[in-house]
Amino acid sequence: MKEREGDPLPDPFPLNAATGDEGFLAFMALGCDRLVRLSGMLARRGLEGRVLSLGTHRHLLVRLGSGLPSLLLVAHYDRVEGSPGALDNSAACYVLAEAGARIREDPEARKGTFLLFTDGEEAPALGSPLSQGSYALATGLKRVFGEARPGIFVFDVVGRGTSLVMSTSARTSIEGPGRPMGAMLDALESSVAEVSARIGLRRPLRLPLPWSDDLGFTLAGMPSLVLSLLPAVEADALLRGLARASSAAAPRLPGKEELGEAWPRTWERLHGPLDGPELLEKASLDLMVEFCVDLCRVHPSRTGA
Repeated sequence: MKEREGDPLPDPFPLNAATGDEGFLAFMALGCDRLVRLSGMLARRGLEGRVLSLGTHRHLLVRLGSGLPSLLLVAHYDRVEGSPGALDNSAACYVLAEAGARIREDPEARKGTFLLFTDGEEAPALGSPLSQGSYALATGLKRVFGEARPGIFVFDVVGRGTSLVMSTSARTSIEGPGRPMGAMLDALESSVAEVSARIGLRRPLRLPLPWSDDLGFTLAGMPSLVLSLLPAVEADALLRGLARASSAAAPRLPGKEELGEAWPRTWERLHGPLDGPELLEKASLDLMVEFCVDLCRVHPSRTGA
């Protein structure tokens, strides 16, 4: 969908016609029980999850194939109160549900693959990612998975655009490249680059995104990589803004005040009532479903799992 100069956002597409899924619309209804609606969305695709309750958070783990865990595809399903949460993060949940149904029917892709829907990503950080649900969850999963260290890919804000963004934020929480955790992050990034080339995406951007479950996982000893999307015009403007600020390689992403017009308009709609289903693009959802399926074929083979 082409953006016109001066448009704040592309024209919306008819969501129901695009996805054919009334359950997805219900999942974004204000005041609904998101876990119940998510479970229903999965059940309609023949997928069943196990609820993992940790403190006040309820996570959902879905096993797609047999064998030791080699791959975790993750999306948080909680949202900011009062927001439909279409981009953040309903789109990613929809993508994983759609991809999961396809992966389950593919013996090559499903072996050792899990879907994980997390709760508490939007919890107040209180200056530390340890207050989010992913840290306690990762600590528990390490005990369940034993020696297995699956590749963890976190999907957040993937319902709009076709420019893939890889977060580098988790790298700031480890000792550096060349160490075991750094090598695992290298492997995750290499898989993303390979899949992107296979399905015709341009080279992914590497940016220190300021949000998602990756820090909690990584600080618990399970390195993970966050993937997001932006429209190409916004991604290019952001890169130009970072170049002017000489901050492209900085450990922290400059804020909206620093980047001005270069700050992506997509991000302006997050965490509030404007994050509605009219923002979503069918091409982005379809693209990420394809990406996830291919990732499940590529990453385990790269790591020898």
